[in-house]
Amino acid sequence: MWSTPFPVNLFNGDQRWLGARIGSGSELSPRRRIVTAAFAYHSLQADSAGTAVTVAPNGVTSTSLVDGAVNSQKIQDLTIAAADIAGSTITGEKIAANAIISSRVLDGSLLGVDIAASQITTSHVVNGSLLGADFVAGSITGTQIADGSLSAADVVPNSLTGDEIEDMSIHTTDLSDGLITSLQIADGTINSNDLGANSVGASEIQANAVSADETLDEPGVAQALNGAVAGIDLVDTSPVNLLTRSINCPAGGYVLAIASCSVFLDWGNSRRPLLAVSDVSESLPSDVTVVISKGALSEFSGEIPVSTQRIFAVTSGSNTFYLVGRLSDNWPGEVNVSEMMLSLIYLPSAYGTVSGGIPPSRTDQQTGNEPTQPGEGDTKD
Repeated sequence: MWSTPFPVNLFNGDQRWLGARIGSGSELSPRRRIVTAAFAYHSLQADSAGTAVTVAPNGVTSTSLVDGAVNSQKIQDLTIAAADIAGSTITGEKIAANAIISSRVLDGSLLGVDIAASQITTSHVVNGSLLGADFVAGSITGTQIADGSLSAADVVPNSLTGDEIEDMSIHTTDLSDGLITSLQIADGTINSNDLGANSVGASEIQANAVSADETLDEPGVAQALNGAVAGIDLVDTSPVNLLTRSINCPAGGYVLAIASCSVFLDWGNSRRPLLAVSDVSESLPSDVTVVISKGALSEFSGEIPVSTQRIFAVTSGSNTFYLVGRLSDNWPGEVNVSEMMLSLIYLPSAYGTVSGGIPPSRTDQQTGNEPTQPGEGDTKD
């Protein structure tokens, strides 16, 4: 018999197999593996080890799996629990539309930083599923809500309060016409800056709701009285303040000053008294002055009622007015003025022309004739 010896290092590397053929015929099958020692017949099945039949329970660990080896087909439905999901691994594209409802959201867990601008639209919100408790106070701003995406059906009634809405985040375009009623407006929150011009009419004001404090520049009055029997004597041509009164005007406007008094005359001395209302102390205006003379009467002694008035333009604040009198000349004798009254009426607006000149009240109260200018050409009658 012939033989072929094997080198001693033949089995130090890869496995070796023995094949046989006769002459030029085909190689016999199967080849046989050559090992350095005999092995059991069962070991011939080692190449098929690792199947579900041969793997022991819990024998496959995470280290046995190649990265990416487990896909959706390898995972049984409804087998993944919350504990199986690593933190922050679920992003928006992993969540189906309308998949998140109120019961899936932990109260107070959503912050504004968790929601990208304009990411929430109607298609992502189940009608009536959002409650106020689902939002951290002030977490939803205009940038988180796409224009026109929220309707009344998306919000549970009475679920949104001021705490859920960031300051200055709601604009006119966010409100439907007629949406805001008195129920939505807190008492005392509307001031003059919130009201448009001519927006408040009589129907908006309750009966007896407007007092003097709410009325701008309303009319007002002031009055001074001196009913002393003795009165005040006019003794010469120097003007004398017979009565004084001030009025505090809330704004610019006009004051109607009306004065009345009784003048005792003795025509025997032929003295003519001059009376007027003035806004300058101890000064008679030249345009509105009452001059009392005897006219055609040769002798007369007694009291004559006298009145005079004038409209003054005024500024805001205190304005003072005077009933002023003097005699027309320095002839001997006196004229007594008593029972004086000075009334002031403040008027904020003029609804007609306020002009100067000599009104009819300056005519002679005895004859109706126009007198000469006081102090000019006066003679003893």
